Amino acid sequence: MTRETAEQSLRDIEEARRKTRFDADWGGGDLMMILWGAVWTFAFLGSHYDPEKAGIFWMIGDALGVIGTWAIIYQVNQRVQSQEGQRIGIFWFLLFVFIFLELAVMHPWDPIQMNAFICLQVMLAIVVMGLWLEVMGMLLFAGVVTAFILVGYFLMGSYYNLWMACTGGGAFLGTGLYARYRLRRS
Repeated sequence: MTRETAEQSLRDIEEARRKTRFDADWGGGDLMMILWGAVWTFAFLGSHYDPEKAGIFWMIGDALGVIGTWAIIYQVNQRVQSQEGQRIGIFWFLLFVFIFLELAVMHPWDPIQMNAFICLQVMLAIVVMGLWLEVMGMLLFAGVVTAFILVGYFLMGSYYNLWMACTGGGAFLGTGLYARYRLRRS
């Protein structure tokens, strides 16, 4: 084995280690952030420009988001086996069961209030996930998006949906793209 061949082998090993570490740490989270950023952007923009059809935009977006999330999870599970993956899936399922139960008890007020409530519950779930998985970046992300939600709800009035498309959707997209193209290479 020549020196060059040995050096290339070491570089290949390091590259495989780095990719495996990224996949284990993120578990497709970068793709899910991009996907849900697109969903939020689509649904919030649709809700802003055609408020009468907001529910339809969210049903379409959420359906595509769930299908896309399942596809990402399936793809990741082919490469990285995670003992926590099933518990995480159950956690998210139960979160939405409880959100729907809470909405049934509180009986939705206006659409913006209901949307802000759901978004805040999702951010709470991301905080819990960050603590559970010891990923402090998730806490920072959820804190920033929570601030966006509150600013939008209390200060943006009729521009709430447009604000959330840009800030909330943008935060998901930006974080996912950063993880995908910056962290993957570090």
